[in-house]
Amino acid sequence: MLLNKPTLKIAITDYWDGVIPEQFITYNYLFVLLAKNYSLELSDDPDVLFFSVFGEEHKKYNCLKVLYTGENRKPPSWEYDFSFSFAETDEVNLCLPLFVIYPYFWEFKTQNYNKEIALLRKYPKNDFCNFIYSNDNAKERKEFCLKLMRYKQVACPSKVLNNMPNIGMSGMDKLNFMKNYKFSIAFENESNVNYTTEKIYHPFLVGSIPIYWGNPDISKWFNPASFINCHDYYNFEEVIEKIIEIDNNDALYQSYLNAPPFLKGSKVDLISEEDIIERLDLIAKIALTRKNQPPILRKDISNKFLDIFSPELVNPFFANNLQNLRWLLTISLAAWNYSINYNNSELNNAVDECKQAMSAEFINDLIIKCIGRKLMLYPKDQHLIKNINVSLEPNGHISFLVEYLEN
Repeated sequence: MLLNKPTLKIAITDYWDGVIPEQFITYNYLFVLLAKNYSLELSDDPDVLFFSVFGEEHKKYNCLKVLYTGENRKPPSWEYDFSFSFAETDEVNLCLPLFVIYPYFWEFKTQNYNKEIALLRKYPKNDFCNFIYSNDNAKERKEFCLKLMRYKQVACPSKVLNNMPNIGMSGMDKLNFMKNYKFSIAFENESNVNYTTEKIYHPFLVGSIPIYWGNPDISKWFNPASFINCHDYYNFEEVIEKIIEIDNNDALYQSYLNAPPFLKGSKVDLISEEDIIERLDLIAKIALTRKNQPPILRKDISNKFLDIFSPELVNPFFANNLQNLRWLLTISLAAWNYSINYNNSELNNAVDECKQAMSAEFINDLIIKCIGRKLMLYPKDQHLIKNINVSLEPNGHISFLVEYLEN
């Protein structure tokens, strides 16, 4: 932790209901890590914006933008520069499933629990199975729960399939309820590769066997011997047969409890707090570098930009003319106040033609929504642009030769 920490101005928007930024930065896992090396200051003119998927306020910002989502959805890639999500790690995204930011994860990862969690894990599991859900839109888990109830009653203390008094809304309320049960139905809202939330993590935490459905690659994350993976079976009826077998065989049941929840080399094992801090530090350094510099551009911009245009954002003048789209990119680069050199008068005339065809407001909106987000510098290439030379090739393509400032 730095003693004289640089100030990083941030804004927070489009998170879930109830998030108060002034409080959120004091307890949210990402901001707690970021605050180790930076003094965080909430600002209407931020160096970097952190946003999620529950609104569109982020579109009003034209700064470095960082997406966080634990949901199975993302905005278009040009709307953010970095992200934390369940997707694989690359130069833009750091894989950070939702359960990692939940309390006690690092104790779970080291299997070294505090007294409170240790007591929950040791609590006698005298009841059969629980189902704790408030989102009524996931038909698979309701279908499964109703089928399992043909064998034994399943405790449903929340909004969906409720059959008993409701429990509290906090995470600890859920854990305290779940501690009584041999099994927990752990179904995601949807099924997608790597999309993994707290649904499987919470049962593991209290020593209840998860009955999991959602991420078809879940066995790459957690030990297959420690939970019931619905994706290993042909249908729900086969899953229920397995549950009945475990429920009636104490030795088999105990073998699930004794199995480590994740194996060495698994995706859970490879999650590193150091990697998270390193990525946050990179984001902060780029954000602070941009304060008094032109926006940063990727080197591989040539022939990479056509996929960033959404049809609803491009008026008919450009929608049917690929050459004009290339000219539009040239204008957009110019709008960032770079020095741009054109190799012939045709390009200069094209720029004038494009300017006459579109309003300044449209150009600005398009730059912010499409180009500004997509052409940001990525971690492996952190140079600043000195100059851009634009050339018209014989085949009609425009090429860009980018000169960079020396470090």
